[in-house]
Amino acid sequence: MPITVLGSSCFSAEIAANHGLPYAFAAHFAPEFRVEAAALYRKQFKVSAAFRKPYLIMAVPVIAAETDGAALRLFTTAQQRFLRADPE
Repeated sequence: MPITVLGSSCFSAEIAANHGLPYAFAAHFAPEFRVEAAALYRKQFKVSAAFRKPYLIMAVPVIAAETDGAALRLFTTAQQRFLRADPE
């Protein structure tokens, strides 16, 4: 199995595309770049020995619970973690 490039930017999408590798986009880190990075990867993909066409994985956060209210309550943990994140 070839290496899969994991990234959260257009730069990592270009690296994967230029080497004809699969690309996994970490949308939970940079959701604002998901559409642009996916389009760039597909547009610039170069055929390789392992892949004749782009292979894209979109990693997104999911919270599941028995009710909407329970899911919203669980989501507050992720919100709190984000608020405590050090921007530097």
